[in-house]
Amino acid sequence: MPLLQLAGVCKSYGAEPVVNTLDLSVENGESIVLLGPSGCGKSTLLRMIAGLETPDSGHILLDGRDITALPPHQRPVNMMFQSYALFPHLNVRDNIAFGLRREGLPASEVSARTAEVMAMLEIASFATRKPHQLSGGQQQRVALARALVKRPRILLLDEPLGALDKRLRQQTQAELRKLNRQTGIAFVFVTHDNDEAMALADRIAVMDHGRFRQLDAPRRIYDRPIDRFVASLMADTNLFNAAVESGSGGLVSARSGILRLHYSADPERSTRNGRQELSLRPEQIEISREPLEAVANVAPNIATGTITDIDYIGDKTGISVRLDDGQVLKASQLNALHEPLLELDQQVWLCWDADALVPLRGQE
Repeated sequence: MPLLQLAGVCKSYGAEPVVNTLDLSVENGESIVLLGPSGCGKSTLLRMIAGLETPDSGHILLDGRDITALPPHQRPVNMMFQSYALFPHLNVRDNIAFGLRREGLPASEVSARTAEVMAMLEIASFATRKPHQLSGGQQQRVALARALVKRPRILLLDEPLGALDKRLRQQTQAELRKLNRQTGIAFVFVTHDNDEAMALADRIAVMDHGRFRQLDAPRRIYDRPIDRFVASLMADTNLFNAAVESGSGGLVSARSGILRLHYSADPERSTRNGRQELSLRPEQIEISREPLEAVANVAPNIATGTITDIDYIGDKTGISVRLDDGQVLKASQLNALHEPLLELDQQVWLCWDADALVPLRGQE
């Protein structure tokens, strides 16, 4: 039995549905990330799991028990907000211990559990400081410790890393993932940052207008997006609306401008009115300064064009190539594997495998 189950959960504000008939199962120790743009319903869904909002319909079950109408303080669930909401008049130790003391636990147990979680998060050295004496990263750890000390079955995190700088954000992501594995507590994490979702999730639920577009492992979400919305949300991609021409031996041929595209057939993502949307990630494209037609055993997809933009991004370089019909393809190269020999206005040849082109479902 899953730890948490949502069955047909709906929530509307006025006539506008914010969460629209959602089903979700979360296993013990699993990390689920709700990913999507602002207003897609992910925070509302999190608040319903916490008991801070009541569904208009549907059920929320924990260990098979219906907790839909249960108040927040009676749920073995803790929620961590972006604001941290630390008590300014209490020091770190007392902020962490506050919830345990309210439950009336013995002082010895409160002290032991507080010390344990402070050691786990490496914050014991500033146990006597007040929140205003802490950095943003330290405050974040205290808020996390306060959530973990109650040993919840599920930890809900509503964009808690949004106030941190990039370096500290990445460090904290790694710490959260380690904590998830060490403690066995299930995480449900809300973010609009696709890199953060990839770093933290066992599964990602991509949300749009109150529904799940795709619920899958991070690699599947990135490599095999279900539609244009998911493909574009996860990362830069080249999108084609191609006219299908023929198919043979599991390979389909289609036309997009001057490009003849060859891709692997996917019966679950069939064409609409003879057209097929396709996604091609920039890193799947190989770039050559030599004509590829003269090279044996090249990939089945070949194009040529002129470099219009080169964007150096530290570990990789983004290259934009304009084809003769005006189409622009985005490619990227890892700098550690390629010498920087490309220049603006240089003619280049591009190639990519059939499996690099991902058929997408038509937009609903």
